[in-house]
Amino acid sequence: MLAKQDLVGARKSFERAQTIDPTYFPAVASLAALDLVEKKPEDAKKRFEALVAKDPKNVQALLALAELRSRTGGTKEEVGELIAKAVAANPLEATPRVMQIDFLLRSNDVKQALSTAQAAVAALPDSAELLGALGRTQQAAGDLNQAISSFSKLVTMRPQAVQPLMRLADAQMAAKDKNAAASSLRKALDIKPDLLEAQRGLIMIEVDAKRFEQALKLARDVQRQNPKSVAGFALEGDINAAQKNWDAAVGAYRAGLKLGPASELATKLYSVLRVSGKGLDADKFATAWQRDNPKDAAFVFYLGDEAIARKDYGAAEKNYATVIKLQPSNAVAYNNLAWVTGQLGKEGAVALAEKANTLATNQPAFMDTLAMLLSTKGEHAKAAELQAKAVALQPNNHLFRLNLAKIHMGGGKKDLARKELDELAKLGDKFPQQAEVAEMLKGL
Repeated sequence: MLAKQDLVGARKSFERAQTIDPTYFPAVASLAALDLVEKKPEDAKKRFEALVAKDPKNVQALLALAELRSRTGGTKEEVGELIAKAVAANPLEATPRVMQIDFLLRSNDVKQALSTAQAAVAALPDSAELLGALGRTQQAAGDLNQAISSFSKLVTMRPQAVQPLMRLADAQMAAKDKNAAASSLRKALDIKPDLLEAQRGLIMIEVDAKRFEQALKLARDVQRQNPKSVAGFALEGDINAAQKNWDAAVGAYRAGLKLGPASELATKLYSVLRVSGKGLDADKFATAWQRDNPKDAAFVFYLGDEAIARKDYGAAEKNYATVIKLQPSNAVAYNNLAWVTGQLGKEGAVALAEKANTLATNQPAFMDTLAMLLSTKGEHAKAAELQAKAVALQPNNHLFRLNLAKIHMGGGKKDLARKELDELAKLGDKFPQQAEVAEMLKGL
């Protein structure tokens, strides 16, 4: 019935299944999914809570509830507690532990994530999932040698899997051991010769070493292996663009576009035309592309970003407005349009930013945009409260802290502004805007 889009009939069948067995998770999860389709997240939440009440150790229900709360405005503490309950309910299951580690990483609590990952691997030493999570956490913590060690063990544990080799290569690149990374990527290609991710990685290494002919050979291997894919032509164009061989890059991108419409190649072609001084050709191409591909929101979004880079806020406003018409739920487009509208000094910027925050809750970047716009309108107290939440969600984003100081200064809260600025001053070279910090401190 779901496949036939008969949502009413599907709901009745799922409800009947739940009546037969109130703790049958697939039925509860399917009903919750229907609730979300109907924009009733509270109903979905109540379903999982009812299941947890009946079966407190139901790991699937606890994790589903945690995921739902994470997406619908639940606090870090609430989500963390639900995942912790899932871990405690079945300490011998890897999935809840992996989710717990990933949640801590997303929350920027790398220290706790590392401790949790280490404990998880100690409890379940044979789990490849947890060993991989430990390696990712070690890499996030900057302990690259330990990350490489963990991923190397994972490669030994799963010798025919390409993902451990890709993880290992990524850590080796982060450690600036490009030869080792290239070796890992080649081993991945021995297992799966057309693995695009590995081919792209090798090409990046070859380009970095200015071995352009070898890089082009790899790109043409991609074209040969996937003759109907634009990927090989995108790579060939990128290699030529890296050499500022603009005509060859344009030729490669155009050749790829002959295979069919592809936003990625369209944006690359537009960019190369503009950077090579062919602005008129770029604009002509953009007009033709939008005419022939009127629903390509990604290309228009790129035009908006590119217009911002040129400080052409009028063009950016027009492009983001077009994206919203094509994708009414695109929170990023609303956020960017709000910022541009504010830069143009036009009415409606706050409402646009509020829409972005409604579409995607608890997103620090969106909260930052709204807070700054509120401050501009003189609503400093409301702005400071919102910006403080953004700082709490991403404490290592120092630009958010600088903006909080600006909001406090705008509201006449000099002591609070000084507190934030002093924290930024302590960072020294780790925060490149120290000249602005110093100037603001002088003004207090």
